[in-house]
Amino acid sequence: MQKSFSLVTLLSTITTCISFVVVNDLTATEISEDAVKAERLEWSTDFRKAAKESARTKKPMLLHLTAPWCGFCHKMVKETYSDQRISSHVNKCFIPVSVNVETNERLVGVIGIEGVPTTVVITPDLHIVQKVAGFQTVAELEKNLDKVCTHKDEGKEQVDDAGE
Repeated sequence: MQKSFSLVTLLSTITTCISFVVVNDLTATEISEDAVKAERLEWSTDFRKAAKESARTKKPMLLHLTAPWCGFCHKMVKETYSDQRISSHVNKCFIPVSVNVETNERLVGVIGIEGVPTTVVITPDLHIVQKVAGFQTVAELEKNLDKVCTHKDEGKEQVDDAGE
């Protein structure tokens, strides 16, 4: 009888532990997903609409010039723009706009890009203040964004004259 009791106790303990792990993992996943949703970038694909929003909010636009076939463009979205620090910085300081170079040839011509990915910052009055060609790591993009707008927890501090 003693051996049966030990086996039942052991099975009960294992079941309790598994239940605890599953419940805690789900809670951690839910919290993690909520945190990601809170800082997820909502890319506009309509430049005109984004320009109006930029003028209304006085936030510069951050353009990510991309193409469906561009591996480094996709890598930058996956690795750089998905980083919590970057998404928070962009959400506080910029209007994010994703521009497909294949379907926006006129805009691409006006901006004057030579390759993708290219990151461009345009002021609310439509002046280009920064243009960086190529893939950027989190550290590189963060440094470049700080040249245009440094963000703080309480708000934002705009920097008007950024160099290219």
